[in-house]
Amino acid sequence: MRWGCLGLLAAVACSPASANDSTAELATGGLKFVASADIEMRSEDLFISTAEIRVGYRFFNNSG
Repeated sequence: MRWGCLGLLAAVACSPASANDSTAELATGGLKFVASADIEMRSEDLFISTAEIRVGYRFFNNSG
């Protein structure tokens, strides 16, 4: 279990970063991130201290 988590963490750390207002599709070879005009990130609250890092997002779905 521990090695599986470490492998997943390594795979995620090596993947390219995408915008926060995107969606993911399961494609051949893994997840594919796709930008969407229907999803709007309204706010991002970032807190950084020596003990922790917290990020809070607020999204809005414009698709109806």
